Amino acid sequence: MVNEIERKQEIRAVLIFCSLIGYILISYFTPRDSIYQLFGLFGALFGLYVYFVRTVSLWSNVKILLAAALLFRISLLWLTPNLSDDYFRFIWDGRSLLQNINPFQFLPAELVFRGVEGLDESLLNELNSPRYYSVYPPIHQFVFGVASYIFPDDVKGAIVVMRLFILTAEIGTVWIGVKLLKIFGLPAKNILWYALNPLVIIELTGNLHFEAIMIFFLLFSFCFLLNEKIHKAAMVFALAVSTKLIPLIFLPILISYLGVKKGIVFVSLVGAIVLISFLPFINETMLLHMFSSIDLYFQNFEFNASIYFLVSAVYKAIVGYNLIAVVGPSLSVVALVFILFIAFKKKEKGPKQLMIGMLLTLSVYLLFATTVHPWYITTLILLSVFTKYRYVIYWSGLIVFTYISYSQFFIKEQVLFLLLEYTVVFGVLAYELKLIPVVKLFQSKNH
Repeated sequence: MVNEIERKQEIRAVLIFCSLIGYILISYFTPRDSIYQLFGLFGALFGLYVYFVRTVSLWSNVKILLAAALLFRISLLWLTPNLSDDYFRFIWDGRSLLQNINPFQFLPAELVFRGVEGLDESLLNELNSPRYYSVYPPIHQFVFGVASYIFPDDVKGAIVVMRLFILTAEIGTVWIGVKLLKIFGLPAKNILWYALNPLVIIELTGNLHFEAIMIFFLLFSFCFLLNEKIHKAAMVFALAVSTKLIPLIFLPILISYLGVKKGIVFVSLVGAIVLISFLPFINETMLLHMFSSIDLYFQNFEFNASIYFLVSAVYKAIVGYNLIAVVGPSLSVVALVFILFIAFKKKEKGPKQLMIGMLLTLSVYLLFATTVHPWYITTLILLSVFTKYRYVIYWSGLIVFTYISYSQFFIKEQVLFLLLEYTVVFGVLAYELKLIPVVKLFQSKNH
């Protein structure tokens, strides 16, 4: 028996080491247009991830895997993101703040023409959205500013500082997540579905997406809600909104959970604190510029959509052209109706039901959206660990195929990969909602 345990421990140690090598290879040595290398490495990492979570049982081994999850993230500390170039805009906004320039007020080209120090044409040429005003809320801007203050002329150094913020948030999320799972009476190992997920590690810690910080604040807020500390919950929830605006879609279900009176108090506090966080940036043009960029995003960008692409294709077949400005907003209205239905449908309203409601609310939003980048579903992965639903795990394994769009061999999205991705996602979701029977691969025991 002892020899068998030791053998399993040795196998686990070897596989953890293999995963570490895999993260180093996919992060430091895999350009995003090297799709076959990217898919192969990600597939191997995803397979090991599923093996780890499915075979672990003892808390002592869960702790070992959590340490491994931290090690994988630390190994990416010095990485310059190779799958995303958003960090150039982060640097741009941070350097703007150092010059006492409101990043919401000017287009990047305007500042180059003015000869602003640190904002030159070489950095401008790296931006993927030079014709858009900044859309990053105050918590983003705070981190950008700190990173640029510490390393005003060093892009690499600023990246490391930003990654430390994200890494700290990820540690906090896992720590809070384990405690909440115990409160819910769920296996602590469920947190591994998030902590070890290759998409989460690569997109958040690796590619510097600030969903990591938003997720931490969101989960922290939930802790206060469980203890009926409405004011503190609202304050922390407001920080989540001030990191990413997306948590605003949870307000209907939170009002339903809290009741009308407490819900109004909660929403009022959230609104007030978010407004205060924006005060340093507010002027006569700031809101106009920020919302114009958001509006352009929703009316011009389409990527990895599901229902939108289907409806858009039908619309195009009927009228002869694609009109995202009509289809996109129309589907947003339909999504809102579903979200309100989820929030106010008569049912038991407890903490577990709130988590499920938030999971389904965000899922509806993304399934009706015009754009779904891989990091968008990381919040869903976190929410899913507190529920019995695992369709998001399948999704996280398939959404990596969206990177085929960056290959030099493929100019646009490939319909076959979209069909594969969303056929599986909708199929597993339908099964888990007890609509159709399919084989269970990721369903955890003892929920």
